[in-house]
Amino acid sequence: TMLCPQGAMAVNLWSGEGAGWRQVQRTIEAQFRGHLATLSVPGRGNRICMALGDAYGKLIPKHLEQEARRLERCWGIEFVRLFERLEFPLRRSQL
Repeated sequence: TMLCPQGAMAVNLWSGEGAGWRQVQRTIEAQFRGHLATLSVPGRGNRICMALGDAYGKLIPKHLEQEARRLERCWGIEFVRLFERLEFPLRRSQL
């Protein structure tokens, strides 16, 4: 990947009317094989891509959901609702 192993990246893509953002997202997916989640912003033309360096391992939705529930209990912030909106473009079968 392009990050150091402990690195993290978030980028806010303008998805708008065209499909140009899809190519950017595919490029990000190729670089972060399995270390990527995306989030569409409701009512806006934005798509947020979040990626982690290799030190974090693969993003496993089941584990992330468990952590979202734990954090929600601790902080009273709607982490589960946010988690439910995340998309994981590359599945293990595609790696």
